Amino acid sequence: MGRRSIHTPEQLRQLILDAAAAIIEANGLAGLSAREIARRIGYSPGTIYNMFENLDDVVLNIEARVLDALDQLLA
Repeated sequence: MGRRSIHTPEQLRQLILDAAAAIIEANGLAGLSAREIARRIGYSPGTIYNMFENLDDVVLNIEARVLDALDQLLA
């Protein structure tokens, strides 16, 4: 798969987080993998590790998004 430049780094981070959240929602944490995220967003698995330290970092960012949404609801 060729290198893509159609997304900014921030857009790419959001794509990764959206795909990871969808995977976790459908299959739980056990179903989360860099390969599955990459397949869903059309990038190579290495791209995930260029944007995040590891899969735990991806999960931590998803959890932060959930907590931010909860904070907004409670505010």
